[in-house]
Amino acid sequence: MAAAECGGNDVRVCVAGLENRRREPRHVDSGQLDAILIETTGLADPAPVASVFFVSDKVRAGVRLDSFVTVVDAVNLEQNLSQNHEAYEQVTFADITLINKTDLVSKEDLQRVEARIRALNPLTRIYYTAHGVVDLANILDVGAFELEAKLEVDPKFLDDLEHEHDPEIGSIVMQS
Repeated sequence: MAAAECGGNDVRVCVAGLENRRREPRHVDSGQLDAILIETTGLADPAPVASVFFVSDKVRAGVRLDSFVTVVDAVNLEQNLSQNHEAYEQVTFADITLINKTDLVSKEDLQRVEARIRALNPLTRIYYTAHGVVDLANILDVGAFELEAKLEVDPKFLDDLEHEHDPEIGSIVMQS
């Protein structure tokens, strides 16, 4: 699904577009999906989420993990990293990092934010965003995830199936 089909650069519009396409007869009949987009809370450790795609031969054969995208707040990055281990995990694990709120910081501060991210994850692709606007071609169907690279950084990556949930955070499911 091209960015233009998604309604430009708005990820929310794209997700809605994917949902609508899922209902089209050719997709319903074939059972095929254009993509699976998993959004986790800003407090999620990415390793257990990723490992789901590799623990089952059936899942591994039918689904390709494309990339891990994380969004960081240019204004509050240091605070988030110091107060939340999962924020650190997300930055170090990301294939693609979106530095958001770039309109609220100086050029010098933005350079410091990027340097901090590069120090934690020199291989991540970095894109600047304001108000979450990003060219979807930079984050969807880019083939950035490489299992071997993740295993070099964290050899126990596939063993990381256990995770804890913060009791203060809940979730809901909405169906139409």
